[in-house]
Amino acid sequence: MAEVIDQQARMAVENVRSMLGCTMKIEVTDGRVMYGTFMCTDKMSNIILCRAHEVRNVNNADGSKREERRTLGLIMVPGQHVVKCEIDTNTFS
Repeated sequence: MAEVIDQQARMAVENVRSMLGCTMKIEVTDGRVMYGTFMCTDKMSNIILCRAHEVRNVNNADGSKREERRTLGLIMVPGQHVVKCEIDTNTFS
């Protein structure tokens, strides 16, 4: 049984390693979306992205919505706020 768990843990680590350097999209609890290059994660599911930017929808005075973008650079997204993560398949090997 312990060998099976060790094998599963090794496979999970290899899966995460294969994503290093890929473009990642992260949706957070407040509705913002972060895009950047995946650098690392930790046991608490915090995610580090470099060359990151943020996209959010903002309501205009007339009730319409517009998309607002902001360059962030190097960021850490707390795991407790992550709703969804996606890897850009064009950068995934």
